[in-house]
Amino acid sequence: MPPGIHAGGLRYHGMAPLVSHLLDLGLIEAIAVQQLDAFAAGVQFAQAEGIIPAPEANHAVAGAIREALRSCHPFPLNLPAALRHKPCGPAAEDYTA
Repeated sequence: MPPGIHAGGLRYHGMAPLVSHLLDLGLIEAIAVQQLDAFAAGVQFAQAEGIIPAPEANHAVAGAIREALRSCHPFPLNLPAALRHKPCGPAAEDYTA
């Protein structure tokens, strides 16, 4: 039996066909981000920008931070559907500490 997969709260645990196609064409790169690294990136983003990303968006934030440090070139980060402007749930204290 393969190990369990944690999808960081995402509702869809597979890979969308369009995303797979972009990967096959070499237009995007797939990376893995560990859960704690993702949440640390979300806290860093919230403290720097004053915007709290939704937990599932933290994986994208972590990838963007990693890419920015690697490439040394600025680029936009767009998270329009994955933002929360107020902390909620038990993790709220971690964001506002």
